[in-house]
Amino acid sequence: MDIKSVNADKEWLELLDVFSKRDLRNVLRNAASRTGRSVKDVAVGNLSTSTLANAPAMKRGIRIYALQRRAGSFQLTLHPHGKRHVSYVSRHNKKGIEKPVLLFAEEGTKQRQTMRGFNRGRMPAYHHLIGVEQRGTQIVEDQYASVLEQAIERKRAKLGWTTK
Repeated sequence: MDIKSVNADKEWLELLDVFSKRDLRNVLRNAASRTGRSVKDVAVGNLSTSTLANAPAMKRGIRIYALQRRAGSFQLTLHPHGKRHVSYVSRHNKKGIEKPVLLFAEEGTKQRQTMRGFNRGRMPAYHHLIGVEQRGTQIVEDQYASVLEQAIERKRAKLGWTTK
């Protein structure tokens, strides 16, 4: 072990002493969110080039959120969140309840029939997220460390802690 790495380890240990648990969690969550936005951009690009009729209008249906229990990680999802975001839906059922069409378009639907036996058909799967995982993994490997380092430096400057 050379002296530079020992000094770097000492600086990190001092930094961890300065950061509270909350500060450290926020830094990790912020780094995950910034990296996740880059992955989300890839998914939005896939959706924009899709053959789905109103695909560009549905791009807000792709959501990214940093996981609370696992600091420093994030998840990309098509599941709608509440009713206040109208862009998640484009159709209403008989009772006027909004339906999350983007989620159905990703996975497709099975053959459906009405109660009277009329055929309603099925929706084909569009698979917008195919390829996002592979490119997203590459983005995370390339960017996460530098984004985390920048977030730590910003927080350290905000706390007024400087290196010697």
